[in-house]
Amino acid sequence: MKSKKFHFFTVLFLLLFVLISGVSLTHGASYPDVDNTSHQTAVETLSSMRIVSGYPDGTFQPERSVTRAEFAAMVTRYLGIPESSLVSYNKTKFKDMTGYGWSIPYMGYCSENGIILGDGKGNAMPGKTITYVEAATMVVRVLGLEPELNPSLKWPANYLEVATYHGLTNNISDRSGTMDRGNAAQLLYNALGIDSSYKGTLTVSKMSLYSIADTGDVNTYEFARNIDTDIKIKFTVKHDLISNDKTVPLQFLISPVIEKKVIENETKYIKLEANNTSTEATATVSIKNLVKDNPNVNQYKIEIKANDIILNVKSFELYLDTSEEKAFIEKSTMQSIKFYSGTGPDWIPYEDRVYAVSFLKTPLLGMIAAEAVINHGIAPRDMIIPITHIYYLGNGEWVKYNRDLYILKGSTSTEISSGIYYSEFATKKYQAGKYTVKTFAFDKLIAEGQFTVVTK
Repeated sequence: MKSKKFHFFTVLFLLLFVLISGVSLTHGASYPDVDNTSHQTAVETLSSMRIVSGYPDGTFQPERSVTRAEFAAMVTRYLGIPESSLVSYNKTKFKDMTGYGWSIPYMGYCSENGIILGDGKGNAMPGKTITYVEAATMVVRVLGLEPELNPSLKWPANYLEVATYHGLTNNISDRSGTMDRGNAAQLLYNALGIDSSYKGTLTVSKMSLYSIADTGDVNTYEFARNIDTDIKIKFTVKHDLISNDKTVPLQFLISPVIEKKVIENETKYIKLEANNTSTEATATVSIKNLVKDNPNVNQYKIEIKANDIILNVKSFELYLDTSEEKAFIEKSTMQSIKFYSGTGPDWIPYEDRVYAVSFLKTPLLGMIAAEAVINHGIAPRDMIIPITHIYYLGNGEWVKYNRDLYILKGSTSTEISSGIYYSEFATKKYQAGKYTVKTFAFDKLIAEGQFTVVTK
């Protein structure tokens, strides 16, 4: 697709037009029906550039609808394509152009350069009123901004996100339906300030990281992997002095500190401010995307690059924030553990089960299962609480099990269970007697019980 070169021709066309005609780009033809309206500057500027024109009665009729063929013509004129170059586009692949012969060069040019695609069935629908999302999509393609599309979004949301970010939607009075002439002129006028062809010197300084969850900007290098949603990156782009706003691509690479593999690789388009040599900019990193396939990685680094040159690097760490879980579990009440035994589905509950040390002769009693239902307050969200079961088996020895307790949002009680095989007794030759099971969440004892082992 040739769209990445389009804006060069636009700028060249503007310069030639101004030099030859001497027309100001800010004061074009005056139309009584756009005077003192929000679209006046856009309409007059584009009229001076001969991208749009009025009607014989001297009006512009900004509320009149725009067809797909008419907008294709506006776009082609916006690109500064000479009429002599359009002669070769005297036919199109579309089969529904009857009655719209005047627009064939424009539709043909836009079709061949990937600006307009049609319905996939050979129809361009030239007489159909163009919608706002269709027009915005065409302009994003014209500006060569498609590499910035979010792959997780579908059309038109992905195109509208890019259009909004670059200010193409500024001062558009109706974004919900079809496009009128006033809004079409505004959309193309907004596009004049975007130029992704900047080739000057770039440096990035003062890169800071902030948590989206924070109420204020607190520069940090640690983020809670289970609470924070995104990391906000703030940085300053140093650049050459420019007379017009320009948009440049910066590459953001996120990778583990101890590994070379890149987990996230995204290109963000940063708008450089005119009449300045530095621009403040932001970007975001999704913690959810980082940890979904890397549950054991905690140390990462962010690299900002331009043209494969590293401009800045910042490291950060992820940690598990359990402060809310600790506060929540402190309000739970201690429970008594009940015990079960058996195999397969035939578990038999006992309030005070007596187990035999000679388990090898009683295979139906292959495991001791401990269970308690913990009462707690209403869970504000899904929680994962690390717990520890300790079986005190006598003679000063014990067996410890670590696991996670899953508490569902809105629940007021949660079942907690564990089990121990009789092989623990066989291996260590424990004696008959009472044994204790305790369950801890963090440092709090939340359940306790005893079972008895006798000799048969």
